[in-house]
Amino acid sequence: MHRFVRGCRRVSTPSTRRLHTAKPLPYDPAEGLGDFLPPEALKVVGVEYQKGLLDRLNEEVRGTEMSNMSITQTLISSAPDRTRVLAFNYASLALNNHFFLTNLLPPSPPHPSHQHLLSPTLAQEIRTQHGSLAQLKSSFSAAATGLFTSGYVWFVTDAAGNTGVVPTFGPGSVLVRSQITLSHPTAFDLLTSSPPSSPSPSPISASPSHTSRPRSTTRSQSLLLTSSSAGDTLYPLFCLSVHEHAWLSAGYGVWGKEQWVRAFWDVVDWGKVSRAYEYFKVN
Repeated sequence: MHRFVRGCRRVSTPSTRRLHTAKPLPYDPAEGLGDFLPPEALKVVGVEYQKGLLDRLNEEVRGTEMSNMSITQTLISSAPDRTRVLAFNYASLALNNHFFLTNLLPPSPPHPSHQHLLSPTLAQEIRTQHGSLAQLKSSFSAAATGLFTSGYVWFVTDAAGNTGVVPTFGPGSVLVRSQITLSHPTAFDLLTSSPPSSPSPSPISASPSHTSRPRSTTRSQSLLLTSSSAGDTLYPLFCLSVHEHAWLSAGYGVWGKEQWVRAFWDVVDWGKVSRAYEYFKVN
């Protein structure tokens, strides 16, 4: 059977095809994520929203050459073709949303957060580069609350150990290679392949005209990475979804984004973030 899909060439529809389904989270969604995403809110963000993205992606690529591609392959294939914008959007948002949720962890009393899991190495780097963890949180939160559209805010590192904050608009991502312009002065080309046994997704690569730089030993003037402060390759460590449905479903109201962002820091899995940071720095 043949089928013609808008913006895609006609292909033979295979008798069977691989459908995209949501990967399980590293914790029980029924537990919720504290005040940040209570159980019903986590169901909206982690189950209903993710399933909706994947269902729509499956429908969008049905009968096309992308029907048996992985989500990452779909994203790469659709990025340069404006007629495939819906496939790109659904694939990118699904990857971003999953990465966002997999770097969080439910509260673990008596600890109010998971900050005690932060490794000495990363803790020292944060103090050296940003003054303190509190200042990093403040700058990251400011980037999130100042994003007056949907998108994501990412905490990233490079191979030299520099860290910084990268915001992206809409379905923009720092997880795979694509011609995506990020919402800061430098546009990055995004890599596609993960290192073997990598604890995090693929890195993003800065413009090839920029050379690697030694890690700075002085406090950064700005957490927003630019071409003058980033190395050649950047690796995402965690991100925050800046979508209104997230804080509305969590009960914070239309104007509750700032309070909701504060609750985010209680559930960041600093243990996992530390392991990823040290992996990328070593490798």
